[in-house]
Amino acid sequence: MNTGEYSANYYRRREAQEREMADKSQSDAIRPIHLALTDNYKAVAEKAESEGKNKPASPPLGSST
Repeated sequence: MNTGEYSANYYRRREAQEREMADKSQSDAIRPIHLALTDNYKAVAEKAESEGKNKPASPPLGSST
């Protein structure tokens, strides 16, 4: 992931969305995938925060996020 494209806020939002999806998942096979994505988004958010990339950013075109 290129942290230069999005702000830390974007990644924190995605982290929260994946955590919610993991909590709602009825599949024991899918839940760990959402949790792994949560960890990935958290790490990228922390990197973006350390680089000072906290300005609001737009999601990619065509994204519903």
